Amino acid sequence: MYNWPVIIEILLSVAVMGATAYHAVLVMHQKLSYFHSVRYLLLSSYILFGTVVASETVLSQVSDVNLASLMLKMEISAVIVAAILLSISATVLTLQAKGHEFPYRALFNSPPLGLVLTSSISIFAFISIWSIFNFKFIVGEKVLLGVTTLIPQQDIVQIGTLALVFLGFVWHQTKLLSKDIITLQPASLSKVIRSTGLLWIVLSTTLFMVNGTFRTMGIDVVEFGHLLDSMVLGILAYIYAKPTTLLEFFASGSPLANELKRKHFTKVFDFDIGIGKKVLLEVDSVSDYIELVHYFLSSGPKPGICITYKGSSILPSDLENSAFKVVELSMSADRITVSKGGTVEAPLFKKSVYDLLKWSIECNAEGRLVLDGLTHFIQLLGIDEVYSIVSYISELCTRNGVQLLLILNYQVHKLEVISAFEGMADHVIQFERNRAKQVRPYTSVTRPVTSNDQSKPSQPKLE
Repeated sequence: MYNWPVIIEILLSVAVMGATAYHAVLVMHQKLSYFHSVRYLLLSSYILFGTVVASETVLSQVSDVNLASLMLKMEISAVIVAAILLSISATVLTLQAKGHEFPYRALFNSPPLGLVLTSSISIFAFISIWSIFNFKFIVGEKVLLGVTTLIPQQDIVQIGTLALVFLGFVWHQTKLLSKDIITLQPASLSKVIRSTGLLWIVLSTTLFMVNGTFRTMGIDVVEFGHLLDSMVLGILAYIYAKPTTLLEFFASGSPLANELKRKHFTKVFDFDIGIGKKVLLEVDSVSDYIELVHYFLSSGPKPGICITYKGSSILPSDLENSAFKVVELSMSADRITVSKGGTVEAPLFKKSVYDLLKWSIECNAEGRLVLDGLTHFIQLLGIDEVYSIVSYISELCTRNGVQLLLILNYQVHKLEVISAFEGMADHVIQFERNRAKQVRPYTSVTRPVTSNDQSKPSQPKLE
């Protein structure tokens, strides 16, 4: 006659281990997920949870106390190691959300005191399990299943030590719920981060209660606790594998989003500009080249400087926290002023312009400078005056090792005007309907990926 309770118990454990393995595969198939940086830590945690379930399955089927004790030690050890890994994951995600470009390097160079303390407690608990603690068992029945088995009975010291591990783990997850993290991200991404911290807390609480506290009280519902944890892990795996609201993420302006965009934009600036070299960016009226210019300004060794005009679309939305400095030339300004956000506003008169440009270049030697809106200035000052200004800037940039980017709307001007500025540039890039063609030196056309583009980058197209 079949012992159906035992069969059901084993099938539940096998189902949980199978689901966990599938979830682990999902974790490793992330594409542009916010959690991609900690995917190996997450994978290890899923494997350790599978070890917990496997150890528990063996424990429920043995009658030898020594073997049962070995399985229990393996089970608790796997939980402790998983707690350490997920605490590290929470710390990495916290550093990442706060703008650290290399969170692991920051973690290694200056490990947070809280992580060191909680990890030390976890390591002490791990050592104690294998060298100090002696576990006791009673013979009892599993609740709901009615199977007779050995049920672990932990004393107050053992429970207290594991409670410290549990509380340390929860403390790290609450960092993902803090306002400092949430307010730095767009609403949908903040919701995902918050959900992750809460689900990790639910996972650890369930393990602590059904594998420790309830059993010490003689209540054994561990298989159902593992089933619940498997469901939580499935939800987390789904979250990990999602692109994490790419549109809002890329539009958030966070350091990580900017870094991802920069890696795409290097397809346009895939040549060595060189110190003191000049690039002419010829744009049309419909192309979105703003983020490309922001990349050029912010990816140099020093803060870049953007010379532009009031109302230009190239101005960053958050001037105060921008990675580069802005100088606005205005016909209405009567003197040089500095706004609260750090923007310099100057009158568009000949002497003021030349003095300000000279200062901007000489104080930022070997940096990057953008002169935006050549077309706008030509309409105000005329081609001769603007050509004279650009010639002056060009000479100063060469002398001070500054990389210069000039922006001109080629649709507005005659060929001889365009040719005049092209003759001053070392590199010429033409934008037409968001396609970039390097005119000199000649290369194939590439298409930069913008914040509104979720499709794959297009392949080079020869013209």
